[in-house]
Amino acid sequence: YFKVVGTFHQLVEPYVGRSLALHNAAHNVFLKMENDVITTSPTKAANDFPEGWHSEKFTVVDGRRGLVGLHSPYYNRFVQIEDTEIRGSGSLNSYQLSELSDKLVLTPAGGSTFAIFNPTHGKYLQIDAVGTGCVSYGHRVVIAQSSDAGKNQCGWYGCRVGDMINNKMYFGHGGSTPYGFYFRAPPGSGKSGCISYGDAVVIAYTSNGGNTGCGWYGCRVAAMWGDNSMGFGHGTANPHVFYIRPQPNSGLSGHAQYGHGVIIAYTNSGGHTSNCGWYGCRVASMINNDMIFGHGGANPMPFYLRPIRPISANHLLSASAKFSIVDAFNPMQTLVGLRVGFHNAASNRFLKLHGTAAASPTCDAGAMPDGWQAERFDIVFATNGQVGIKGVYENKYISLQSTGSAVASSNLAAWEWFVLEHFEDGFALKNVHHNKYLEMYNNCCIRGTAGSDGAGKRFSIVKLPGGVDTVPPAVWQKVTNQVCSGEPYTRDQCHLEICNGWSGLTEAGCKAKCENQEVSASCGHRAQRQLCMAASYQPSGGWCQLYSSCGLLQAQSGVHVLRKVDPYGGMSLLQFNTDDDDDIRLDRDDSLLQITDADDDLTELGMALPLALINISTFQTKLAPTNTSNSLDQHLDTLTDLVSGFYAVLHKEMKEDGPLYCPEGNVGLIPMCIALSTCLLQAKVPSKVSMEFYGAMMEQVARFEEVTWETILRALGKEGNLNLDSATIPSKYACDSRDLGNHSLAQPLGAALLQEDSEMERRLIMSRALQRSVESSHRILDSVFWNSSQHQLDSVAEQLDSVWRPICDELGCDSSNYLDVFLTSHRQSAMLLQTNMAAHLRNEIKQRMKLERKVQEVIAGRDAQKFWRPDDYQDASVESFHAYHAKGRAGIEHMLKRARKLGVDKMMLLVNQVDMAFHKRPLEQAFDHEVSNLSLAAVESGDFWDDLAKVFDCIGYGARFTSTGYSYSFNDYVSLALGLSAGDSASLRGLIEMQELTVWASIYAAFAVGACTDIFWVGAQASMTASFGCGYPRLSVTVGFIAAALSKWYSPLVCPFGPTYFGWPNIKCSQAHGFYVTTICCVFDFRTNEHNCR
Repeated sequence: YFKVVGTFHQLVEPYVGRSLALHNAAHNVFLKMENDVITTSPTKAANDFPEGWHSEKFTVVDGRRGLVGLHSPYYNRFVQIEDTEIRGSGSLNSYQLSELSDKLVLTPAGGSTFAIFNPTHGKYLQIDAVGTGCVSYGHRVVIAQSSDAGKNQCGWYGCRVGDMINNKMYFGHGGSTPYGFYFRAPPGSGKSGCISYGDAVVIAYTSNGGNTGCGWYGCRVAAMWGDNSMGFGHGTANPHVFYIRPQPNSGLSGHAQYGHGVIIAYTNSGGHTSNCGWYGCRVASMINNDMIFGHGGANPMPFYLRPIRPISANHLLSASAKFSIVDAFNPMQTLVGLRVGFHNAASNRFLKLHGTAAASPTCDAGAMPDGWQAERFDIVFATNGQVGIKGVYENKYISLQSTGSAVASSNLAAWEWFVLEHFEDGFALKNVHHNKYLEMYNNCCIRGTAGSDGAGKRFSIVKLPGGVDTVPPAVWQKVTNQVCSGEPYTRDQCHLEICNGWSGLTEAGCKAKCENQEVSASCGHRAQRQLCMAASYQPSGGWCQLYSSCGLLQAQSGVHVLRKVDPYGGMSLLQFNTDDDDDIRLDRDDSLLQITDADDDLTELGMALPLALINISTFQTKLAPTNTSNSLDQHLDTLTDLVSGFYAVLHKEMKEDGPLYCPEGNVGLIPMCIALSTCLLQAKVPSKVSMEFYGAMMEQVARFEEVTWETILRALGKEGNLNLDSATIPSKYACDSRDLGNHSLAQPLGAALLQEDSEMERRLIMSRALQRSVESSHRILDSVFWNSSQHQLDSVAEQLDSVWRPICDELGCDSSNYLDVFLTSHRQSAMLLQTNMAAHLRNEIKQRMKLERKVQEVIAGRDAQKFWRPDDYQDASVESFHAYHAKGRAGIEHMLKRARKLGVDKMMLLVNQVDMAFHKRPLEQAFDHEVSNLSLAAVESGDFWDDLAKVFDCIGYGARFTSTGYSYSFNDYVSLALGLSAGDSASLRGLIEMQELTVWASIYAAFAVGACTDIFWVGAQASMTASFGCGYPRLSVTVGFIAAALSKWYSPLVCPFGPTYFGWPNIKCSQAHGFYVTTICCVFDFRTNEHNCR
């Protein structure tokens, strides 16, 4: 909100509802929003505002009684001023101004200028540094390897921002205030002003501007040390100089600009050298988060030059806090929700979409025939001010491929997002992701090309009948009998008498607390800075608590969760209602529920398989090797018991072949028999088994084969001599693979897809191309050995990029980052769910899991950032991963509903009764050992189906695994990683040393149970960011089975006690990343490091 001193009518009301830009004359820049970051534009005069700028435009919203809001339609956020920080609000439509709690004012500042002021904190919005323009000698510059231009989860400029740690250049989280380094002129050079490409600079951490007792520029001046790293020491009489070079083939010349990615070299070679590559033999790169100088090679690593945080809050009204108002037209606001046609005057044709984008027959702008449908488009809000252009005829979006072709797509992601740029002669349609504009050419065709010039890129917009307002209101999800995992920030376990949420509220009142970001002042500054994403409400007593994150839920009777849902994706993909009376969301009808007696066996198998996998997975987490033969015999007997129900169903389905091929007691044949059961299920897809359920089971079985069973065998092998049988699936029961065909393509993938009109054939071609790429990737990765050099690893990255580029051109992934490829590949699998090609789906799942395991093995302990960048995947790729697994989870719930048709008697035979009693207890009570003594009567006294549903509570969800912090192991079977996210480091120390906590902290936590080393974890794993208060903390989590590589990593923010924990070599700061599919739930006790899973 902004309050005006003077009459509102005279000063502000003329601007209400209009789009404007705010210009600061002192720095000659405009105020700019980038996501939730407030920054500055490039240097630009007030009377020279470019038409194509969107991030610099704000809409004035009337807040009554002289108050207004400044809303960015491009990012759908308001400008907010806090005590120490200027930021964008959470995602809010312009009509949601009342949801902002802090009251800000706009006050006259002399002449025609205004100042933006927060009366609560007494602070003005002020520009501290210009975030654009040339980098000059004397400037204090942030050096970042991450390319983020603003603030993300790691702070300013991303997760790899330079700082001086232990007198060395180290890259870690940018945090709230990155320090920066001073760029100085070499002594005696006489250089000043803008730094040009090719210039030499002295890089100093100290701020001294001349000669000192430590030499030039102070006591911490950069030099290349003997180990080829950048370190800091006395400047001396001749400080080392470094050369600023442009990225090869970038076309950059002249002055180095803020925001540019530059090459930093110690050698003075100005071009490509025959022996060392670009810019010589000592060129900077980031290795294990240090700056190291080596050969420039073919693609030297860029570092991004950023200003010190450009915007701040200040008590003083200076010239840097005064803004003039410039009117700015924003076409985006006026078009969302309309149905329009795009007419190109040069061709006198409309844009149309029918399979591919093309030009219509000749037609004047005002004469579109009523029967034309392919030429009509609905403008849909996408994200960050970008829109989707949705064709009415096919109900699909224009999607610009990296090749420049424009096709129809059901997705709405980066390739389908456009901005509308306004020029004097019309609009241009730009795809920001590819930085290309739609162009009509040859009176027939549409393509994407660089640059906005050209008559073929100018369209007039013709408003047509139809269209709806597509900007949705805020969306909330209500989940009953659940609570967010972790501690609410409105409850301080150490001081419950003054900070314990609210009581006596209605549900609507609790929701309003979250919407208004309310928190008691008694909870302290830490709580007041949290952004509410969810609320828990207990009708009994009206208790209300707020959470800053709620990705993971845990059961709690009598409590409801109200959590915010992103209307454009995100959490909405995970919504599933498990109430018995509601339909499970599947892309098919409920005909599969109409089972007959003949189908009973198949439904029993559909239930017995996941139960067996859950039982074996739980067994793996409890299997602590004891090195005794008695224990080995007991564990083998236990395994036999855990699959007895599954074997009974399998024998019933296979008749006399069951005991022959899968005899009870032969533990070694369990993997084969589980695989055989998936073939039985596949044979009934889609008539009796949905593709969604089959896919979900294959995801579980693939992880069982690659991770779980291997981990079990390793543990049992420590207890005695394992002599287990093994076998392949008998041919008569083998999965049908006839439709897989070969993996060869007669022409490039893009061309092959364009020639196919059938969606089925397109999916088939893509599936074969994926298989071919997986095979090629395995061959490439097989060339990596334990002693392979970094140069060899870089070569592997280039080869993988080449292999996956054709796939990514079609699916929209980043071919240079295998993690993004892995995530996006689920989009193809999701498309297969809409077909009947079960064999292709099975093949994709198994091959993806094998390759993921291989990649993790290769990157363990290595610097693999050229092809594995866990901080650099696309949001749309993660959404593809979650959306696909959400479909699988729906298939599981669908099968649960089918199981009800069997009746309790049949289902009771499949379930271990003690396990059922165990699942009846709340997960937090899983450490109560008397549960094993519960009788069958105790089980029968409850609702069997509710109890059975609890067994399936945790299977089938997609989740991210992130281990960040100090990692250490117990008996080589249980490993733990803990790092500080926020709060008091004493809590982190208390967790590591297993002491009672007395202060609040937010902790990055991860654990693994299985085969664990200091660089590789294999087995049951889970990770979370959780808040801990007083006492002995326990946390419930969903667990999946993956292989995860740990790499050397250090951030003083996350690991505050040094790269190793107070010098202890076995407790190291490291990180690991991956994505997994959940199978079971576990409670981990951080006091004793015990766990219990189900």
